[in-house]
Amino acid sequence: FSPQYVLWLLPFIPLATGRLPWILAGAVILPVVIFPWLYTSLLQLDPFPLLLVVARNGLLIAAWVIAVFRLVRHASAPNQPQETPSREEP
Repeated sequence: FSPQYVLWLLPFIPLATGRLPWILAGAVILPVVIFPWLYTSLLQLDPFPLLLVVARNGLLIAAWVIAVFRLVRHASAPNQPQETPSREEP
């Protein structure tokens, strides 16, 4: 798919934590490298640009798996009641 679709991930990078921002950044940078400079090599099915496309797809799958895992873990965590400050009588 086209690099402009991957650029839609940019707003989510600051919201991510842990390794996820680096994975998303890699998934955003790889298409920018592939399509302006290596596109003709990709059309000729040269191994290096194909490897970059596979790496990009792997990073996107890894980001999706991590995000889903975090959502499931967060949704299944018991809700902790928030502590309310007690009012002391004077």
